[in-house]
Amino acid sequence: MIIPREYLFMKKINFSGLKNSIQASREKFLLAIKVLANDIIVRSLVALALLLNVFAWAISFFINFRVQADVIALHYNIYFGITLIDSPKKLYLVPILGLFIIIVNLIVAYIIQYKNNFFVYLLTSANVAINFFLLLGIGSIMLVNFY
Repeated sequence: MIIPREYLFMKKINFSGLKNSIQASREKFLLAIKVLANDIIVRSLVALALLLNVFAWAISFFINFRVQADVIALHYNIYFGITLIDSPKKLYLVPILGLFIIIVNLIVAYIIQYKNNFFVYLLTSANVAINFFLLLGIGSIMLVNFY
């Protein structure tokens, strides 16, 4: 098989077209963020979800710094008692999960915002509900380990 000469040598890359494409994508993204941020319901729900996530981080730091053992109870079941014992560092997975869910839901809301606002409100409300239940889970871990 004979390879054409133009494939053997690197051609000059047109960076101006790439720069214009990146600039257009950036402007489109900023416009979409501005539209999401102008909606007071979305803004307040995202702020509430982030506040709940900050509380989850604070409780995780509190538990991690207050614990004196190498392991803590990470899961408790009323039927079987403590079912998971592991490092206190694993507790940070809960707020990370909450933050990841907030980011994913905002990306999906960004994608579907032009089609239907109901789903944007649904996703941002789900952020609040999920972070609330994650906060309850961290609170129960604190109760099991310290009280």
